[in-house]
This record gives sequence, structure tokens and C-alpha cells, in this order.
Amino acid sequence: MNVSLFDDQPPARASDPHTSHLAAAAQTPGSAIAAIVGWLAGRGPRTADEIAEAVCADGQRATGTVITAISRAVRLGHVALVDYDGRSRRGRACARYRVEQP
Repeated sequence: MNVSLFDDQPPARASDPHTSHLAAAAQTPGSAIAAIVGWLAGRGPRTADEIAEAVCADGQRATGTVITAISRAVRLGHVALVDYDGRSRRGRACARYRVEQP
């Protein structure tokens, strides 16, 4: 299945209130994933914390949004989980990610 960055729909469950659907619709589909892929390109494997810190630096996205977008980017095949050799802010082992090569 061929999926582009912009096929990723904003999240809003059917049971969410109307305001949640309005907020989800205001998001540009795939913009967080595009920002993640753009930042990771040309860099070595990075942890979710490192990615979120860099991508959230402009104040346009929340950390939780970026963390969720990383998982979605992996599922869509734009980002690959490399290994579990990273270290979280608390010093625990965590996953590292890189841009998936075509």
C-alpha cells in the first residue's frame, strides 16, 4: 500500500465532543510527520525525546503530539525504529528512530 505523508488523518474519535473534531480539523494532516521526517533527515538515530525537543522548539506543536506522530510515522513507514540503545531523560533505555530509506 502506498501512503503519502498527507494521507494521515487528524485524530478524533467518533465519541469525542464537537470541539475536539474542530481542533483536529484545524491541524494540517501530516504536518507533524513531515516536520519529524524533515528534522531526522541527514541525522543519525535519535530518541523520541530528542526528536520532540527539536520539532517542538518552534512552539507550533506539543510534545505529546510529536510523540504520537512518531508512532504514526513508524506505522506508515516514513520512520524506522532502529534499536533500543537510546537513553531517556531519566536514563532508561528507549527506542531510537531514523528516516526510513526508500
